[in-house]
Amino acid sequence: MNTPCLPDDELHVWWWPGAAPPAAALAWLTAGERARHARFLVEADRDAFLAAHAMLRMLLDHYGCAAARQPFATAVHGKPGVTGGPYFNLSHTRGLVACAFSRSAEVGVDVEHGARTNDWQRLLDQVHAPEECAALRALPEAEQQRRFYQSWTRKEAWAKVGGEGLHLDFRTLNVLRPPPSLFLASFDVAAGFEAAVACARAPSRLLVRRFDWARALL
Repeated sequence: MNTPCLPDDELHVWWWPGAAPPAAALAWLTAGERARHARFLVEADRDAFLAAHAMLRMLLDHYGCAAARQPFATAVHGKPGVTGGPYFNLSHTRGLVACAFSRSAEVGVDVEHGARTNDWQRLLDQVHAPEECAALRALPEAEQQRRFYQSWTRKEAWAKVGGEGLHLDFRTLNVLRPPPSLFLASFDVAAGFEAAVACARAPSRLLVRRFDWARALL
């Protein structure tokens, strides 16, 4: 796999859309991950889990992480990590997976299907500050659902930087006014999905690439 190195001042994101990854991907999972993989009752969920975790470990290996095939350590709130880095995070939903990497600071990434629920209007006030709600409702109606999920993925990515995830009240994470120290951005993936990445330190460059199983498994 002809991938770039990971400089200290860059943030790398890899994503892959698809159904089942190659069968060879299973060999990259630890025993514990294979057990979790086998417990999924829905095939699409099982495939997304396999793709995300195998892709993560293959990329860690390529970035020179000696612990790429070992069980991860867990920090506060259960966020996984590896001694010596790089920092990483993953996200998966049916039909899309993504992984983010940085050598200099904690990262978070999130992907969501833009039509996951038609009940987004009820959720709007539960996860957004009043300022965010007003800004979204001021948009043309045809744009509101997409912008809701764009905002949602940014909040998820932000929350995952510190490992808190859904433990946080998302109304306190105002994506219209993120802290100056936080890098927060959406990035383009497959049609119908929204994706965002966050980093505790602003990178000099954000590099987003689509993962290629055929080249990775050579």
